[in-house]
Amino acid sequence: MAYIQNQQYQQNAGLPEINLNEYSGRNVDDVVNELEALGYHTQIFDASLLVRAQPLPQVPNEETLHIYVNKDRNTVQQITRKY
Repeated sequence: MAYIQNQQYQQNAGLPEINLNEYSGRNVDDVVNELEALGYHTQIFDASLLVRAQPLPQVPNEETLHIYVNKDRNTVQQITRKY
């Protein structure tokens, strides 16, 4: 399975085109509200998972985005998706 991590413009399953990079560093609540309004499903994870030596959860489909959050600042660290 292939994943895009913080890649630029993507369009899937009739959903609007988005730039995943523009969400990095933003407040997670604002990002989730914006992405869900566009029709995406979001799942939030602690960004500490990105530095552990274990597999990340699989993204189930093109409509779902995994958002990794810096819990100290409540900001988006990274967004992953399936394509």
